[in-house]
Amino acid sequence: MEYEFKPKEWVLTRDNDDDEWTLNIFSHMHGEYFYCVSTMWEQCIPYAGNEHLLGTGDSPEEKLKEEFKFGDKVKYCTGDDEWVDGLFIMKDDSSVPYFVYLPDENDTEWCRRKDIRHA
Repeated sequence: MEYEFKPKEWVLTRDNDDDEWTLNIFSHMHGEYFYCVSTMWEQCIPYAGNEHLLGTGDSPEEKLKEEFKFGDKVKYCTGDDEWVDGLFIMKDDSSVPYFVYLPDENDTEWCRRKDIRHA
């Protein structure tokens, strides 16, 4: 997604998909980098509408409304970046909070939010 930011606009910033989003104030663009009050960043999204992402490593496309219930059909991203079918089992408060059942493998996996989506 492309955004057009104005100076002094509140934004969320990070460098890599594995990093957590931090709150910042946009200054200007230089090349592909987003310059903010604290430093320059590789990724920048509006804070407004994405408040739920602050302090998480979640993708902006994954809205908070996409929570899961026991038995929901999901897609799970393997270590090979392949998405496989699964069933949502539970969520807890750990650093790897999502637990899914993978019927094709007759196995279960713990995963992070970025590695699970609705099927």
